[in-house]
Amino acid sequence: MKALFSIVVLFVFCSVHSQNNDPMGAESGALGHASVALSNGWGIFNNQAGLANLEKPFAGISYENRFLLKELSRNLVGIAIPTESGTISLSALSFGYSLYNEAKYGLGYARKLSDKMSMGVQLNYMTIRQGNADFGNARNLTVELGIQAELTEDLRIGVHVFNPTQTELIENGLEKIPTVFRMGGQYFVSEKVFVLVESEKELDRPALFKAGLQYHILEKLYLRGGISTNPTYTSIGFGYVLDQFKIDFATNYQPILGYTPQFSLSYQFDKKGE
Repeated sequence: MKALFSIVVLFVFCSVHSQNNDPMGAESGALGHASVALSNGWGIFNNQAGLANLEKPFAGISYENRFLLKELSRNLVGIAIPTESGTISLSALSFGYSLYNEAKYGLGYARKLSDKMSMGVQLNYMTIRQGNADFGNARNLTVELGIQAELTEDLRIGVHVFNPTQTELIENGLEKIPTVFRMGGQYFVSEKVFVLVESEKELDRPALFKAGLQYHILEKLYLRGGISTNPTYTSIGFGYVLDQFKIDFATNYQPILGYTPQFSLSYQFDKKGE
């Protein structure tokens, strides 16, 4: 029975194709993961260029329980520290369970190129561990980079590429690290509402489309919803601010595989002297 369960779980791994390269965090999850144009601390995982405007240190943790299977859970932690020359970030995340685990450890840097444009880059150390044996285990370095630009006061666009060098974890193409391109925009309909649209293309897979909407309904409460295609899933969630803490929750629904709840907790430090 345990062997059969492991086979089923590994089949789902292959079906969802989940290495640690896609957008992350409950805020992003509630918006259909259309987050390449967002500019905040969660840019650590979604587009490092979004960290360039950070004025205070940021720390966040997040947990995702994909399709309500603990074997497909994802944990992540990240910190970002703005300096006079740019923002430095550190991150770590893991995905999987004892028989199959993926991990990514990142060191990032972001800075403003001008008043309207920013860039970010991150060096990643990625690993795959399969069971207790060394067979199939692998590790390698890869990179990701992003750009954001404010075209108007109400419109920001973002571009991000993961693994542009097409690095492989195991030689001869046995275990590839996907090369993924993302492009999208954030448009502020009003002071309380913005919409996001985004397109994502992995080299060996069809393109997908994502869209999200956020409504700042109360002073401390944000409501969110989103949709993504290929495969199609819908998402909903909220964010709540409690002093310097922010709690984000989301759940995604895929008609075949079911629900994926996500929870994030972040802390925005005070500026020195405040």
